[in-house]
Amino acid sequence: MPLRQREKIQEVLRKAHRIVPAAIILFWLAMMGALIYREAIIPWMRAGVLPPRAMKMQDLWMGIYTAADGNALERVGFINARTLPDMRDGRSGLQLGVTARIEMSVLFRKTELVFTGRAWIDADHGLSDFDFSLRSGEYDMQIEGRVEDRMLHAILHTAGESLPFDFPVSTDLLLGGGFGFSALEAPLLEPGQEIYVDAFDPTRMSVGKARIICTGEETIDIEGEKIDALVVETTLAGMTTRAWVNRDGEVIRADTPFGFILKKTTPEAAMKPVEPTEAASLVRAYAIQPAGIAPHRGIAYLRANLSGVAVEHLPPDDEIQFRTPDGWVIIAPEAPDRAPDAPLSAEDQKEYLASDPFITVDHERIRDAMRRAVGDATEPWQKALRIYEWVYENMRKTPVISVPNALDVLRTMEGDCNEHAVLFTALARAAGIPARVAIGIAWSEKLEAFGYHAWPEVHIGRWIPMDPTLGQPIADATHIKLFHGGIDQWARLLPFIGQLRIEVLEIR
Repeated sequence: MPLRQREKIQEVLRKAHRIVPAAIILFWLAMMGALIYREAIIPWMRAGVLPPRAMKMQDLWMGIYTAADGNALERVGFINARTLPDMRDGRSGLQLGVTARIEMSVLFRKTELVFTGRAWIDADHGLSDFDFSLRSGEYDMQIEGRVEDRMLHAILHTAGESLPFDFPVSTDLLLGGGFGFSALEAPLLEPGQEIYVDAFDPTRMSVGKARIICTGEETIDIEGEKIDALVVETTLAGMTTRAWVNRDGEVIRADTPFGFILKKTTPEAAMKPVEPTEAASLVRAYAIQPAGIAPHRGIAYLRANLSGVAVEHLPPDDEIQFRTPDGWVIIAPEAPDRAPDAPLSAEDQKEYLASDPFITVDHERIRDAMRRAVGDATEPWQKALRIYEWVYENMRKTPVISVPNALDVLRTMEGDCNEHAVLFTALARAAGIPARVAIGIAWSEKLEAFGYHAWPEVHIGRWIPMDPTLGQPIADATHIKLFHGGIDQWARLLPFIGQLRIEVLEIR
């Protein structure tokens, strides 16, 4: 290994590793939007008709909080949802607008995410069209789209490019039936009443059953005002959200399974500047402190017990990590010494070489960068190492909260694990190497804990994990993959947040 590269790896290992779970914030924000859309503003009746109270102009402000030490609440942002009854082509419906801002400390650096969006919702047929933008630091992404015959037709605008895409969706998905916030598709529940409704389960990307139960009534304090509220718990995919709902059906507080809290507030209070605080540190909030032996960077073998999550959410078995009667075993693989002799199936080959709106393999700028990175390398593993070195050497290790697109990452050349993994994967596929993004946890020396992390895998005879964020040509055995996939799979992290427990039994 070149001296310069070895020194850079050592430097990275000394610093705070930027293991930043951007997906948590982004999907949590989607949950908040779902809550506002479905339970506070437009709780659809089973007949599919908007109730009279929904057909009124509304302007709802809610503060976003985290629970600090001693259970005090630290404000980290706000969400504002607005509705305006309107007519379009003779049909009744609602114009819906949402603005949200979150400011968090990511390893002592202030990071801001701003979300703005609008949608037209037909009173009889649901979501019709929408556009929204997401901005974090230098990252700026806009998506506009429409829904026709259960197909979403959209255009992603990022890095100066416009990328069209289409995929099948359901009304539940678009209107926020998942993330633990199912629609109250029935009249307001009374204490003791319980119903089950169909809801989109993002952890399985399918429709599941959500249990909604009214557990009682409480009087809670909101901005100094005592408000009588019904307590409603929604459980989906093992995740439970607790909401306090007034008799008008308006959510005035919601506690999520991930430590975030929403509380109704005034516009003036919501817009006050957020004070920086260590209590709102994103990475520390989701660090997993293991029991047993303390691991360290560079180990080649790890055996551990994993618990706290349902069996169906446990990590996959493969050549690198597998379950035994004595616990899960993770083994850092050896470097491949020759060209692949066990090729992927034609179907997998196609999938892991394909381009999509986020891993933009076919774009000429990506292909130009690939050629610069690969140089005169001809063998697949040699190409993968060249791409790894190019990404690791050239990208600034900066924590951001974004939905990374390879083109945008190539433009800014900065980011954390998500950005590194997406750009690497796009470059590898452009070089003809099957590649995918792994989502899981990895050890952080600074946190003395496991943190949520993303890294690429390349297929060269077998799947080989690489980590251009942390400076590991082959990822060490502290990388525990929970699943792999694109941005559409990120929601599968949700059952692990705050639930996953690790006991390290052996390291080598």
